[in-house]
Amino acid sequence: MEQQSQAIAVDETAFDLVRSDELPDEISGFGLMFDLLPCMAFAERDGQIVAWNTLAKRMLSLSGARPVTLEDLFAEPVELPADGARERFEGALMRRNGPPLPVNCAVKAAALDGRRCRLILAMEDPAARDHAAENEGRLLKELLEAAPEAAVIVNGTRVRYVNRHFVELFGYSAAGCAGQDLADLLIPDGLRHEIEVIEHQLLVEGRASIESSRQASSGELIDVSVMVSPVRLGGETRALLVTYRDIREQKRQEERLRFTALHDVLTGLANRALFLDRLELTMSRMRRRPDRNFSIFFIDLDGFKLVNDTYGHASGDALLLVIAERLRRCLRPQDTIARFGGDEFALLLDEIDDAGGIATVGAVAERIQCEIGMPIPLASLAGDRAVEAQVTASIGIIVGDLHYRSAEEMMRDADRAMYDAKTAGKARHTIFTAHTVS
Repeated sequence: MEQQSQAIAVDETAFDLVRSDELPDEISGFGLMFDLLPCMAFAERDGQIVAWNTLAKRMLSLSGARPVTLEDLFAEPVELPADGARERFEGALMRRNGPPLPVNCAVKAAALDGRRCRLILAMEDPAARDHAAENEGRLLKELLEAAPEAAVIVNGTRVRYVNRHFVELFGYSAAGCAGQDLADLLIPDGLRHEIEVIEHQLLVEGRASIESSRQASSGELIDVSVMVSPVRLGGETRALLVTYRDIREQKRQEERLRFTALHDVLTGLANRALFLDRLELTMSRMRRRPDRNFSIFFIDLDGFKLVNDTYGHASGDALLLVIAERLRRCLRPQDTIARFGGDEFALLLDEIDDAGGIATVGAVAERIQCEIGMPIPLASLAGDRAVEAQVTASIGIIVGDLHYRSAEEMMRDADRAMYDAKTAGKARHTIFTAHTVS
């Protein structure tokens, strides 16, 4: 019995004949005949498919995991002759992956295990397959024209079809795209590496997606979300479908959110969070390069509350906008200006030239005092009264010092120096030292 079981296992492996029960040795010849046939072959008994050959298994993705019935096999009901007469008919076989497969079939009586069965031979119908593929292709184009996104079908790398949204988004005509290499048409030289990324995703996952930019006919780079999927027609992968979703507004919104999170809404200057982040980076750099010195200024406006109380908050906001612009004029592009809130501003002066930095920061402080102290016209916001407001600045200054462990510690002492300048009479600056504040 043990030897018989081993022989059965060998027969099943050698001829790939799948059945639900054990196969006796005499089935071997029948299985060999199956695999020698240049078509799909099935053995049917009492409505059950009891065996199939290797070609059928491969074409239909069959397995022995569950019983297969005649109804499971064909897309439409079929009636086989009961008397064993030969018969030919057309049908469509169900596939696990893909649409039904059109076939020409022949059926004849046969014997299996000494019991009668019917042998079904099925040959793929090329004409029906091509007709089905043509219908599927026509339907696909109709769907793409109704789709809300730009879409293109490519064979290899060549454009086969583009929908109207593709024409509208990128500015190319449908006729001008036909036959063109899609990468040459849309992908800038600096983004050609994305081709390998997409190919790898297709190989591993069966589809690919990426957010990037593609070049329109005008030369404009358009932010898009790209999706690449295989197109199956007639059960075979015939092309690739590439869709492009315009995400320019999404990117603009994301940029606005990022800017708002790190900048003062009124003045557009950096806010406290961004300033402290840049200060931490500058301090970290100085620990590596002590020769690259820096300084921070903490500024509080003198007399701002009076402007607000006298002329209203709208005039106060207008004054802050003028102050922000004057501070920009006093500093270099690489320096950072921030509004901490109310009438408080902070400055980060990077790459101070002189060894101690005292002469440089002193000169900058004097220039800031001069700019801020100039009268600010508020006539347009004060009705019929043409008025000028004037404020000054109390400034606390710290020149880069390696003993500070954090940006917050440094700002604490800059605030103390500013308070010292204010209590000493306002409209002046104080450079912080260990003895600045008692």
